[in-house]
Amino acid sequence: MKKLSLIILALLLAGHSEVHAQIFSIGLKGGVSSSTVQIDEKFDMDGTTIKYNGGDAKLGFHAGLYTRIKIPVIGLYVQPEALYVSSGGKVSVDEGGNVSVSDVHFSKIDVPVVIGIRFVKVLRVYVGPDFSFILNTNVSDDLNLNFKSTVVAYHAGLGVDIGRFGLDLKYEGNMSVLGDEINIGGMSFSTDMRNPQVILSLAWRL
Repeated sequence: MKKLSLIILALLLAGHSEVHAQIFSIGLKGGVSSSTVQIDEKFDMDGTTIKYNGGDAKLGFHAGLYTRIKIPVIGLYVQPEALYVSSGGKVSVDEGGNVSVSDVHFSKIDVPVVIGIRFVKVLRVYVGPDFSFILNTNVSDDLNLNFKSTVVAYHAGLGVDIGRFGLDLKYEGNMSVLGDEINIGGMSFSTDMRNPQVILSLAWRL
């Protein structure tokens, strides 16, 4: 009788662990991105027209952790993440016909919150907000751009899960501006800079 009770208890504990794993999971996530700096501004400085434009995309990367919480009753899941992100872009400056191109690089901590739904067991679609905290900015050449320390973004994408692995492709765009000021010759001008990205990620559930 005692052995039977122990067997039943073990089965119950195993069942509870399996249900818990189905509802809550944690894992590692990393990947690459293609990002640009969006800016399209024209200024007049003492009769010289200075044009700022976004240039080619830059390759970036990200790595971090995620947790996924499933909501069985309504078939949704919520997935908070914490990621170290390296992104950027290029800015083209045309100053009276003299064109120069500068590289812009950002190091930041991103906290995306994914809200999604699953289809046919392995496919997912999702949207959600993303909160970015800028750790460092680096601009080549003598280009005076002022960036925010925090940025709110949105993302939407598709994912597929195979076993413990997940593959995601999403688009991310800014809801708040990345930068709102350019300094030229000691004078400040208002602008609107953003850093949209296309992101490919590979996740591994622990």
